[in-house]
Amino acid sequence: MPDIESLLLYLLAFFVSTIVVFFGVRKNSKLITAAGLTPPVLLAGFRQDVGTDYAAYELMFEQFSRVGLVEYLNYGSDNIEFGFYALIQASNFLTANSSLMFTATAAITIVCTFIAIKKIMPKAAALTYLIYLLVLYPQTLNMMRQGIAISIFFIAVYFIITKKPGKYVLTVLIASLFHTSALYMLPVYFARYLYKSKKYSLFTQFAFAILLASSIYLLLPVTLNTEIGKLATGEYASYAGTDVGTSNFIFLFKAAVVVAASIFYGPLVRKNPTMALMVFLAILELAFIGLGAISGVFARAAYYASLGGFVCLAALPRVFNRQQSRIVQSLAASYALMYFLIVYYYLGYSELFPYQTGGLA
Repeated sequence: MPDIESLLLYLLAFFVSTIVVFFGVRKNSKLITAAGLTPPVLLAGFRQDVGTDYAAYELMFEQFSRVGLVEYLNYGSDNIEFGFYALIQASNFLTANSSLMFTATAAITIVCTFIAIKKIMPKAAALTYLIYLLVLYPQTLNMMRQGIAISIFFIAVYFIITKKPGKYVLTVLIASLFHTSALYMLPVYFARYLYKSKKYSLFTQFAFAILLASSIYLLLPVTLNTEIGKLATGEYASYAGTDVGTSNFIFLFKAAVVVAASIFYGPLVRKNPTMALMVFLAILELAFIGLGAISGVFARAAYYASLGGFVCLAALPRVFNRQQSRIVQSLAASYALMYFLIVYYYLGYSELFPYQTGGLA
């Protein structure tokens, strides 16, 4: 399929999905909402040779679909997490090919992400979801295992808000069954103290985000020498060399969100104290992206904190009156669209173009 037709297909799937989800949420219909979540899942399921790591996951399926549980526990657990191994086994048992693996991965990623969005940002769920589809979801077609882990971690963020450390830790551990890098996010729970009291300023957000990112960086040499560390970071060498131009564009896009959230920090937090945590996550994401120039681990770890930026963008319209709010909503959607066009289409990040079909056989 030519690139321009592929672009139109992606955009059609994302915008149709968002519109249907909007009406599903508005009418409080789980059936309509589920139908709305379907287009991006099918986009992932029908693809063939789309995404930087597509061939690697095909090879992974071929290798681990033949590996029994005992053999996996003895030899294979150093190469792939148990959650994804189980997904491969289920796909092989039900369809004897990798198509279900790709489809199920996308379904889990989309559903978990939307559950988190609905819990954290119920009044702007559709806009937050659209921003996610245009900014992060295309990347999950590449980093499939981590895409699941990230979406489950988004749910864990809700347990920071509700102050349930046990559920937070349990959810992060479940996420680590698909990608062990999720374990690096365990200390993020302490960010709840940033919005527990009004005395914490925007400066505190920046300071704590930089301190947390630096602490993980200092611990990195230790964790890399463990089996979990090797599994979590082993394939990141290729991402450390991401094109500088692409990295700069991504950093600038994320920095724009942090700047906007910083300017309207007061009104955002007054309307919803939870926004203090979301702003912190947006700052943490930016700090991780900055450290990504040193290690590819941080470039990928940044995605765990990306929910903060999505929510900040979707919350900005609520700072203004009704007429102004519509303009700001359009600007937020335009930002996400511009990100997709520049990063994924023009710069070719994640190798999503041209789109080719062949899955769900």
